[in-house]
Amino acid sequence: MYHAYTAVPRWRFGLQQRYRVIENIYVGPQGSRIPKSFTIATPLLSGLWFAVASIDGMGTSNRSRAFHDVAWRNLKDAGLPDRIAPGTRPPPRTILGTTSMAGSMQPAITT
Repeated sequence: MYHAYTAVPRWRFGLQQRYRVIENIYVGPQGSRIPKSFTIATPLLSGLWFAVASIDGMGTSNRSRAFHDVAWRNLKDAGLPDRIAPGTRPPPRTILGTTSMAGSMQPAITT
């Protein structure tokens, strides 16, 4: 069972190049972000010079009991603190977007 994947612009990928990263995560309980079949969005975004990373959160399904216990009644700490730790915060002019279960998008630009 996979819990993460990364897609990069493969036809022009270089180890010395820098890429914008889109992280596709859902840290809620019992859900998974890793697709079980082909999706069109990831190749399209990687074709636009984005690296796309998708990582299942600690409370997602098909994980051990220890992973589920982290998120149990503690959704504020379901795998996000390691992504927002000091020194790893997004740099200025980063575009952040969130989606809800209703599908609305709320982009924001940090300064």
